[in-house]
Amino acid sequence: MAKKRKNRKQKRTAASRRTAAPVQTAASSVESVPAVSAAAAAAASATVQPRTRPAASAESVARWSYVRADVRQIAILFGVCVGLELLLWYLFEHSGLGSSIYSLVKL
Repeated sequence: MAKKRKNRKQKRTAASRRTAAPVQTAASSVESVPAVSAAAAAAASATVQPRTRPAASAESVARWSYVRADVRQIAILFGVCVGLELLLWYLFEHSGLGSSIYSLVKL
């Protein structure tokens, strides 16, 4: 009998369980923080920390790598289509090819 393969959802769930960090509760964080004065607390809350993006894990990069390849292929196809359209426009408008083809097609 063949081995059952995992589907994407099962793989994603298993990966999130492996990389999940233990969650610290609010009660345990309050107990471990020493008491500070009101002025120090106000000064600490007044400073603004810059927001940074979390580093991308290797798994998330690998999971979305096919999207980059697809977007690249779409961009190449778009460039080829636009180039072909410009070439045909130039041939039809600036050479005798356009007038000869237009005379063949009588609408």
